[in-house]
Amino acid sequence: MANLGPASAGGKIVVIAIAVVGIAASVIASRSIAESARVARIAAAEQEVARQTATFELLLKSSRGAMQNLATLFNGSGRVSAEEFTGTIEALRARSDALFPDEMGFVTKSTPESCETDDGCWLVSYSTAEDGLLKPGADLSRFAPTATTIQAALNDQNVMKIGSVYREADGAPRSFLAVTIKNTRQFGVLLSEVDYDRVVGELERQWLPEGLNLRVMARFDDGTGGMSDAQDVYGDPPVPDDGQTALETSLALDHAEFSLTWTVAPSFRASVGPSSSDVILFGGIVMSLLVAVLAGKRITSNRQS
Repeated sequence: MANLGPASAGGKIVVIAIAVVGIAASVIASRSIAESARVARIAAAEQEVARQTATFELLLKSSRGAMQNLATLFNGSGRVSAEEFTGTIEALRARSDALFPDEMGFVTKSTPESCETDDGCWLVSYSTAEDGLLKPGADLSRFAPTATTIQAALNDQNVMKIGSVYREADGAPRSFLAVTIKNTRQFGVLLSEVDYDRVVGELERQWLPEGLNLRVMARFDDGTGGMSDAQDVYGDPPVPDDGQTALETSLALDHAEFSLTWTVAPSFRASVGPSSSDVILFGGIVMSLLVAVLAGKRITSNRQS
């Protein structure tokens, strides 16, 4: 019996060593595969973000068609009547998509008694809106975002400009797309609404995959030849999270500069069921313990024989 102690102790060491080495190898392999999967996921997200940024730009541009058609109508006529204005818009709306602007208007300079400047104020002459900022007769010179947008359009005539963000009563962010109009009897600025909630909503409904979230900020022409500070357009700042990655993209459209932050969550393109790294980790641990048990039995059997 005295000779069995060292052999038994040595056998235990061998069994423990087999288990430890096997488990360590499983952990290392699992971590390596998990890191490779993370790198592959981010690479896939970068490609997806590039596609989504291009789609966001196309959706923003969707309202430009109506503006271009109306500008052509005005600039090619001696005078456009209110009936022609609304009739043309309704005809365009009937052939357009879900992002056709809800409100469009034509503003001209006037000097009513309510105008506080000798240079005149910009009043809504024609409009598709019955109330709100673009209601007929509204003075857009009194509201900084619209006054700035009009001035930006006047500084570069015949060039479309996206103006500063304003918010509706419910907090919804909007801008106006503006371009100058001039014919033999009319001079003014054509305005079309840009609804950011609808644009991103359409993006999410049709194209945005699960696990990819968008925040938008932008800088706009400030009417003096410079650019405004960055303004919130859509979404909340991403919350720091070890499992998330933030990717930045940008685009310039109609003299506005948009900064897009895409938050890639762990659920982005996640596979169904346990990941391969988890399978290798737990499978490797089980296999290592099984091999250690079998080795222990073999050592015991050899010692007894």
